[in-house]
Amino acid sequence: MVFSLLDADFSYKRGDNDTLFNGDETSQRIMFNLLYQGESWEIASEVMRERVIADNVLFPGFYSDTFAEGGYLQARYFVSNQLTVLARLDIYDRDRQDREGKNLEVASLGLVPGYFGLMDQATAGVTWKFTKNIQIQAEYHRVKGTGRLAPVFTPNPILNNNKYWDMWAVQLMYWF
Repeated sequence: MVFSLLDADFSYKRGDNDTLFNGDETSQRIMFNLLYQGESWEIASEVMRERVIADNVLFPGFYSDTFAEGGYLQARYFVSNQLTVLARLDIYDRDRQDREGKNLEVASLGLVPGYFGLMDQATAGVTWKFTKNIQIQAEYHRVKGTGRLAPVFTPNPILNNNKYWDMWAVQLMYWF
């Protein structure tokens, strides 16, 4: 078991063509991680709670103080030395008091859909090491929400116009 803490302060200075304003942001995060490794199984988990304070960044007088929460549970099964399968469930809420993002939608006068306040995903994957130094990994993600997509301060509902979406990832690795 491992835990980590973060306490970071940022200041933003507006440029000539910026849509954001001079302001400050504070991130305070605590995370707990667990890892179990057995002969054929690996189970990993993480839980996180983060306080984000934003002051004047979106517009003069803007102030937000929210607590985000999230975590994941992941299992890998080693079928053989060459083949591994993976399953993961990951949940994230930008504001623990507003799981479905309804307050976000109201505060933006309906311009930002509620699904920008969360991001939950289920993942299935496989890794195949087909030679000593070549491996391929493939994953499929089924995602609900867009809460972790950039940019956080200015979400784009035109580009991210679906509450549910899919992501495929394939990686070919060679090492020497």
